[in-house]
Amino acid sequence: MQIQKLNNSSISQLISLCEGVGWLQPQLFMRKQFEMYLSIGSLFGYTQNEKLIATGGVFPSESGFSSIGMLMVHPNFQKQGLGHSLLDFCVQQAPTSLPVILIATDAGVPLYQKYGFTTITTIHRFEKFVTNTSTNLSHFKQIIQDDLSSLIKLDKTATGTHRPNHYSILLARAALTFKIERNHRIESFALCIQKGDVLCITPLIAKNEGDAIQLLQSICKGWNGTVRIDVPHSQCTFRAHLESKGFQETLLSPLMIKNGSHLSGNRAHLFAMMDAALC
Repeated sequence: MQIQKLNNSSISQLISLCEGVGWLQPQLFMRKQFEMYLSIGSLFGYTQNEKLIATGGVFPSESGFSSIGMLMVHPNFQKQGLGHSLLDFCVQQAPTSLPVILIATDAGVPLYQKYGFTTITTIHRFEKFVTNTSTNLSHFKQIIQDDLSSLIKLDKTATGTHRPNHYSILLARAALTFKIERNHRIESFALCIQKGDVLCITPLIAKNEGDAIQLLQSICKGWNGTVRIDVPHSQCTFRAHLESKGFQETLLSPLMIKNGSHLSGNRAHLFAMMDAALC
């Protein structure tokens, strides 16, 4: 078998593979996710009998870091080295001068460790079901297209990487957006993507914790259903605030790194991760 580069015509098979490995997500959401991944990075895979059986994705950057994601192998084809081969291939597509990072599942950690990745921190997923009799958001400042360059700059400060394509796509997909401005400049913001009845905060970048809490309150007031947020371990007091407001921790994931020993950017400004594959 040879590794093949995937494209938009592969999306239906990508969704089927997700179902095969137990990643059951709303199909419309997954279709939009894969369209985004294919627009800003590259997905590769193995096929057998014209059926996709394993994939991996790489999202290179010219600064900060590159990320690896969507590494999955159908259960019928595991323990055959396909995951290791795809991981090796994806890492080779990233600039050698930059760290490569990924958010791992517990099952994937041994593979990544063998390949030279080390755990540098953890990501805490929190969820809360919220109910509102009214979701009138007219009094909240929402993000507009003209704000795009400001979001990109704030993200670069927080993460150390330049991701204009990511934000162009995320802003177009966002179900809810909020910003905090001072002196006509955006200092903090949040974008939220809908996944069925779950609202995923992707990401939340704030100048300080007070702004992050204010944005979170706005999000919770604007939604009926589950609110989900993936928070870096370093945001200890923010995580404590979430728990005090009824958020439950539902997942703890290692964030691993290769070709580096620290994360780029001012991570004190990053309160919610962009995406499990994009970091």
